[in-house]
Amino acid sequence: MGQFAWANHEVGLMEEGLNLAERSLDLKPTNAVAAHSVGHVFFETNRNEEGAAFLGSWLDDYDRRATYRVHLSWHQALFELAMGRYNQALAWYQTDIRPSVQEKKYASLADSASLIWRMHIYGDVVPCAPWEELIELAAPAAAHPGPPFRDAHAALAFTAAGDDASFAKLVDGLQAMADKGDSCAKEATLPLIMGVRAFGNGDYIEAARLMGPVHHQLTRIGGSHAQRQVFEDTLLEAYLRAEQFDQATALLRKRLGRRETPRDTYWLARAQVGSGHAAAAQLSLKQAKAGWERADADTPEFTEVTRMSEILDK
Repeated sequence: MGQFAWANHEVGLMEEGLNLAERSLDLKPTNAVAAHSVGHVFFETNRNEEGAAFLGSWLDDYDRRATYRVHLSWHQALFELAMGRYNQALAWYQTDIRPSVQEKKYASLADSASLIWRMHIYGDVVPCAPWEELIELAAPAAAHPGPPFRDAHAALAFTAAGDDASFAKLVDGLQAMADKGDSCAKEATLPLIMGVRAFGNGDYIEAARLMGPVHHQLTRIGGSHAQRQVFEDTLLEAYLRAEQFDQATALLRKRLGRRETPRDTYWLARAQVGSGHAAAAQLSLKQAKAGWERADADTPEFTEVTRMSEILDK
C-alpha cells in the first residue's frame, strides 16, 4: 500500500494516495515508504505545517542509520523552506542531510545539492558548509556521465562550486552520448545543465532560452515532482531576472492553478510589478505575506515582500 500510495500521488490522486499511505502506517507505523508518501501529499497540496508536524514527529523515532533518513530529512527541510523558515531548513541540513555529517553516499547528492541550490536562488542564502564537499559525490558524473537525474544534480554542485573542469568533463561526456544517438542526453540533460550553468554565470536570458524548452520534458530526467521542482524554480527565477515576465506569469498561473504557495504568489507579484500591474501585485504580495506569517523575520524573501509592499502602498 505504501508503494501504491506513491503511484497515486505522483499522477495527481492526492487523497487516494494519502488514504493508502495512512492505512499502511496503521498496519506498520515504522514504514518509511508510507511516511514518504504522506510527506509528498502534504508538500504537493501546500499543507506544509501539517507535513512538518507529521514528518518531524515521525523522524523522532526513526533510526539515523536507516536508508531513508537523509531523504525524509530533506523533505522536512523543504516543508520549512516552503514556510519561509530558512533557519530551520539550515538546521536540518547541518544535522541530518549534509554529507560530511550524515553519509557520503551517491544518494545524498541530490538531496544536498538541490536543497542548497534552492536556498541560493530563493534568497542568496548558503549554509556554513562548502559546496566543495559535494564535489566528491558529484565526481563520478564527470568521469562517467549517464544517469540524467544524477548528472543534473551534479551540474548544480559543479556550477555552484565553480568547478569548471568537472563541468566541462560532464558536458563532453554527455555530448559524446548525444552524438551516438542518446536522445535524452541531447534533448533534455545537456540543455538543462547548460541552462543551470548559464544561470550560475548570471546569464539569465541564455538560461531561460536553454531551459524553457526542456521544462516540458523534465520527467525524462527522473525523480519525483518535488525533486524536479528545483529545475522548474531555476527556470522561473531565470525568467524573472531576464525580465521575461509573460513567460514567468504563464508558468506561475499553471502552478498556482494546481496549488497556491506563498513563494509562487511572491514570484507572481514580481512578474506583475515588472509588467506594470501594480494593483494586482499588491494583492499577490498580501497573499504571500499571509502565507509566510510564521516565516523567520530575517528571511530574504519575506523581507523583500515587505519592501515591495511598502513601495507599492506609497
